[in-house]
Amino acid sequence: MTEPPRTGKLADVVQGRRFEMLTLLVISLNCLYTLYEANYHIAYLTDGRTNLMVLVDTFFTVFYAIELLLKIKVHRLFFFCNDEMAWNIFDTVLVLVAIAEALSSASIRTPTSLRLIRTARLSKFFRMVRVLRFFTELRLMMNCVLGSFMSLFWCCLLLLGISILFSMIIVQQVTEHLIDKGDNLNERLRSALLDAYGSVEITTFTLFCSISGGDWPEYFNILVTTSMLCRIVYISYIVLVWLSVTNIITSIFIEKAMKLARPELEEQLLLKQKEDLDHALQLKALFQEMDLDCSGTITWAEFQKCMQDVRFASYFQIKDLEIHDVSLFFKMLATIGDTDEVDLETFVACCLRMKGAAMNIDLLQLGYETRIFAKRQQEASQALNERHERLAAHVAQIARRLGFGQVLSV
Repeated sequence: MTEPPRTGKLADVVQGRRFEMLTLLVISLNCLYTLYEANYHIAYLTDGRTNLMVLVDTFFTVFYAIELLLKIKVHRLFFFCNDEMAWNIFDTVLVLVAIAEALSSASIRTPTSLRLIRTARLSKFFRMVRVLRFFTELRLMMNCVLGSFMSLFWCCLLLLGISILFSMIIVQQVTEHLIDKGDNLNERLRSALLDAYGSVEITTFTLFCSISGGDWPEYFNILVTTSMLCRIVYISYIVLVWLSVTNIITSIFIEKAMKLARPELEEQLLLKQKEDLDHALQLKALFQEMDLDCSGTITWAEFQKCMQDVRFASYFQIKDLEIHDVSLFFKMLATIGDTDEVDLETFVACCLRMKGAAMNIDLLQLGYETRIFAKRQQEASQALNERHERLAAHVAQIARRLGFGQVLSV
C-alpha cells in the first residue's frame, strides 16, 4: 500500500527543509556532546554525571521524542512501512532506549538498573549514524557497507577454509620436525614454533596476520629450520591469497558497491528530467541563433546557412544528432508542422525525440505502423479487385441484354 500525500500545516513543517536542518543541527550537537561525555568518563573514571550533563542529555532525549511523535502524527502507521521504514524503526529504537536510560537513571541505583544504564549508554554513539541519512554520499557509503555483509560472510568463509587447509599442512610438517629433532632442538626455536604454529587454530591466526599487514618474513624465518615443503606451502599460501583471493574479493566488493551506487528510480527520473530540460534550453538558444531575421521560425535558407557553420554541425554531433542529409532533415521538420518553415516548438520537440540511436520502442512502433499500413493496403487492393469483378460482371450483363454477348466473349 502506497502512502497518500500528507498535507496540512503540521505536514508542511515536519517535511520542510527548515525542520530537517534543525534536526541535523541537534544531531550534530549531540555527537559533539557524546564525544565530550566519553572523554569525561575516562578522565574521571566515574559513571556519574554532573547536573548540567543530565540536563543536556534530557534535552536531547525530549527533542528526539517530540520529533518522533510529530513524524508519527503526520505519517501515522505508514511511518513504519514506507520507503524510510528502516531509518524510522532505527530512530524509534534509539528514542525508546534513551527514555529507558533516563527513567533508570532517575530510579533507585540497583545493580540491575546500573547495568541497564551502561548498556543503554552505548546507544548514544549510534545517534551519530543518523547524520548519514542527511547526506547522499555518506548514505551511499553506508548502504554499500550494509549491502556487502553477505558477500563479506562468504569471502571470510572462503578465506577461512583456505587458511585451515594450509594450516593443517604446516602443523603436520612442524610436528614431524619437532619429533625428529627431539631434545636436540634449540629451546628458543621450539618456543617460537609452538607460539606461531602450535595448533591449527594458532597457525590459522598466524597466516591471517601474515596476509593482513603483519611481518610475514618473521613468521617465514621461523620455518627456515623445518622442511622445504613447509616453506613452499607457506610461500604458496601468501602468493595465492595475495594475487588471487584478495583480488577476487576486491572485485566482488567493487561490483556490489557499483550495484548499490546506482541511483534510485526517483533520482533517475529527476536526472533525466534535468538533462532533457538543459538540452531543451540549449536547443532554444540554438534556434534563436539560427533565426537570423527574428521571425520566430527558421526557413530553409537560414537552416542551410547555419549548418555550413562548423559550430552548429559540431553541436548536433555532440548531442547525438547525426545529420547526414541537411535537406532531408529540414524537410522532416517542416513536414511535421505542415509549413515551409519550422517553429521553435517543433524544432525542440523533434530534436529531443531524435536524440541518440533508435530505441527498441521506436523500432517496434515503426514495425507496427508498417504492418498496419500493409494490412490497409491489402484490404484496399482486395476491395478494388472485388469492385472490378462486380463491374465486369455488370458490364457483361448489360452487353448480353444489348446483344453484344458473343462479341464480348470473342
